[in-house]
Amino acid sequence: MKIETVEIIEIEDIKVEAPSKVIFNPSIGIKVERDTLLDIYKIELNTDFTRIDFIYQAPDKYINGGWIEMDPNTFIRPASSSTIYKMVKAVNISLAPLKTYFKKSGQIHVYSLIFPPLPSDVTVVDIIEKEGLGSYFNFYNVQLEKNGTTIIHVN
Repeated sequence: MKIETVEIIEIEDIKVEAPSKVIFNPSIGIKVERDTLLDIYKIELNTDFTRIDFIYQAPDKYINGGWIEMDPNTFIRPASSSTIYKMVKAVNISLAPLKTYFKKSGQIHVYSLIFPPLPSDVTVVDIIEKEGLGSYFNFYNVQLEKNGTTIIHVN
């Protein structure tokens, strides 16, 4: 069995400035998630950080909409790379084991995950909540060069 060395990139503080690049509704190669009601609204690429905004609609199968959470070890990585960029901050979503509860089914929830900045030559990333068995929000082959062809509609 071959063991790969994984480089972990972390940042200390987040500086706020205008993003150098914004991709709305990025094209996604493969979406593996708890259910189909999650999408990437936009990705901001900056020299100080990478911000990914998600939009989620609470499922109808729960009267109160259920709940969502994010694994604290969520990371992004350039596609076909072993270098990972660990999440440094989650905005408007609880980190497991805590949960963000909905008040009703169909409720829309927007949240953001902040990561270290990506190198400027990265054009495709994987967004990984947790790999392996289980039900996690994972996106593979997310394009950082162009917007997707569909529009996200919020009812």
